[in-house]
Amino acid sequence: MNSTMHAVASWFVYNILYWLFFHTYPSSFGCFLAFFFGTFPDLDGIYFSIKNKKATRGTEFQHHLNSWFHWPIYWIPLIILFILSLIFKFYPEYFITPMLGIYLHMVLDSIACGDGMMWGHGFRKKNFSRYINLCSSKTDGYHGNYWGAKYRQTIFYKIENILAMVLIFISIYYMWIQHRFIFLHFLNILFTIFYIITTIISTGGKYQLEPPEGRYADYRKNPEYLEWMKQKGYVFDKNYKPIKLKKQDIKN
Repeated sequence: MNSTMHAVASWFVYNILYWLFFHTYPSSFGCFLAFFFGTFPDLDGIYFSIKNKKATRGTEFQHHLNSWFHWPIYWIPLIILFILSLIFKFYPEYFITPMLGIYLHMVLDSIACGDGMMWGHGFRKKNFSRYINLCSSKTDGYHGNYWGAKYRQTIFYKIENILAMVLIFISIYYMWIQHRFIFLHFLNILFTIFYIITTIISTGGKYQLEPPEGRYADYRKNPEYLEWMKQKGYVFDKNYKPIKLKKQDIKN
């Protein structure tokens, strides 16, 4: 999913958990950390943009396959860090934010994405695993701004904008009940509006059309990935969905 949903969902889950356990509203710092870490894995997009200015716009932007920022195994230390903060009672309300934001980001990237998430990446031979990409009939196989244009046609895009409006309202409410301007709440509001506007601007024009390379110009044409899938007993059908091979086909 896109930056709006990642940031807003992380913010909401953090607020709900905080209210459940502490029966009051969280600090502005905690809200900001949750919002920030919700989008943190997508910072690899900055690297791709610096390396190739057009990389994040077209179909070559496939960071779920190429960037360890989206490989769950690399973030396990965050779980350990949070557990230690609980044991020693050392600000667990803050140490939960990177773990919550980053792993929730990956959960959301397993839904309506261009490829999905490889939850087993790093555990298996050649660092490959099968993608999980739920509710993705409209978005599967698209990347960059082409994916963004298709994502705007889904129910999730509508939901995220509703949640974004609620986030803005609640953030203003937090400042109102404290009778003061709070910069970090304002920053969350500002970035939420920025993400919404950026999505609208960056997915218009030619990105409403089919990409020149075709819909599935992605990992399904990566020779190493295809060979790995075959070794595991799978190939892609004409609709690029994995199908199980028979044992004799695998040997051949």
